[in-house]
Amino acid sequence: MGKNLKSEYYSFVFLTFWVLILASTNVLAIPSNSSTHLSATNGNSAYQKALRYEAGTKVKRDLEKAIKWYKKAANKSHPRAQYRLGILYYKQKNYKKAKYWLEKRAKAGEADAQYHYANLLRYGLGGKQQTSLARKWYQKAAKQNHKQAQYELGLMYQKGIGARKNLNTARKWFKKAASQHHKQAKQALKLLPKSKKQKSANKKAFLKKFKKLANAGDVNAQYKLARAYQTGKKAPKSLKKATYWFKKAAKSGHAEAQFHLAELYYEGNKVLKQNKEKAKYWYAKAADNEHPKANKKLDSFAKENHKEQQIKQFDSLLDSAMSGDAEQQYELGMRYLLGYKTLVDDQQAIYWLQLAAKQNHPLAMYQLANQYLKGNVLKKDNLKAIHYFTAAARQNVAAAKTAVKIFSDNGYKIFVAAENGDAKAQLKLAKAYFNKNNTRDNKRGLQWLQKAADQLYVPALITLAKIYEDGHITAKSYEKAFLAYQTAAEQNDASAQYRLGRMYQSGIGVELNQKLAYRWFEKAASQGLREAQEALQFSGL
Repeated sequence: MGKNLKSEYYSFVFLTFWVLILASTNVLAIPSNSSTHLSATNGNSAYQKALRYEAGTKVKRDLEKAIKWYKKAANKSHPRAQYRLGILYYKQKNYKKAKYWLEKRAKAGEADAQYHYANLLRYGLGGKQQTSLARKWYQKAAKQNHKQAQYELGLMYQKGIGARKNLNTARKWFKKAASQHHKQAKQALKLLPKSKKQKSANKKAFLKKFKKLANAGDVNAQYKLARAYQTGKKAPKSLKKATYWFKKAAKSGHAEAQFHLAELYYEGNKVLKQNKEKAKYWYAKAADNEHPKANKKLDSFAKENHKEQQIKQFDSLLDSAMSGDAEQQYELGMRYLLGYKTLVDDQQAIYWLQLAAKQNHPLAMYQLANQYLKGNVLKKDNLKAIHYFTAAARQNVAAAKTAVKIFSDNGYKIFVAAENGDAKAQLKLAKAYFNKNNTRDNKRGLQWLQKAADQLYVPALITLAKIYEDGHITAKSYEKAFLAYQTAAEQNDASAQYRLGRMYQSGIGVELNQKLAYRWFEKAASQGLREAQEALQFSGL
């Protein structure tokens, strides 16, 4: 090959190489038609301008101008412009527009857009909340290894948002996010309960390790193995195996094993019969090894004999309480509650305190109020606590008065007033319960309404009568409605007198009696009630 020819050949190869390189980077991309080429170029130019305005590069930072140029590029189908436009609208809380642009990129398969679009759907930003659809978009992003989407997807499965609760699936996505160093996902994994498979594997590993050590004479391993069998946390629960290993470790001088063995003998079970002498022996061994609780247990043995004597004194107290003595019922309840001269028995304590409270024993009512307030023995119920505190306060229990004031100052004023017999508060409370519109609250509402009506509070009587007439809240009863109207009418309420007249006139809830109808219409009319005056005029009575 000649020198010139060779030179031309290398020039051709070199030129071809750079043409291919430039073509692959779209610098020399040949458009299919001139209009498409112009659109892409203009879109990119607008996008670059938008970037500068957003970042404040060589120009003053201006998000409105950034949005303007992003929008121009986005309308020319520039993918990154569409995404950035969606993000800026998102930051400005213009969620509808953000949703429009992010949805475009999400459908185009862009993971970041899918994640942000899922956020909008999940929280109902820019439209209706759609948690199920949000989960699907999180999943699309998560499958593209978007770690934040993987974490959010894990949360949704953990809490049952947009999908049925599934801890195994939650664990799967948390693991994927954690593998990408997502700190919150790592923490979530730690807090998730272990799967049955993991628990089983952990138990097998624990048993394999500690059985080997225990059989080799390792006293700490023997104790840990005993505790595992006793609790069932790290090994299948087995009192027989627990006892075996406790004995092994105890005989080797392990203080905790000696203490636990003493406890087993003290309490007695299917494997070890109760034996207080052996319990005392092992407590003493544990005490010699400076076990912190062993000495206290030994002291309790000395006290037990004394307690047994004290329990015998209960006979006369119990007889008095059973015969109905409220003071002795209260005394017995407090002894069971505190374990004073008897064993603690919460159920017995509440039983005797309730009997005393039924007889209006002030301190028994105060103690019951405390139990409802604490929620340890009785289920926590602030309203029942208020009921008993108020009843005790009426009998001058100072602590109960303080409790009532605290409740009244902290949003329970109407309840306190109702408990103290305020008929207006009782009616207001009854209506509040009726508004909840469920059987349980309707029942409570009727109780408060009846209390107000029993005080001859006319609005309560009228309300009660209407309830019995309508039959929505309780069973319809015209007879009971009549009695309520009659009681209100006797308090000189014109509307009740008119309703009573109507019932006598039509024979609803009472025998038809035109004479009595006329009398009640006349009473209501004399108070200026127009309906009653018209009834007298047109009824023909």
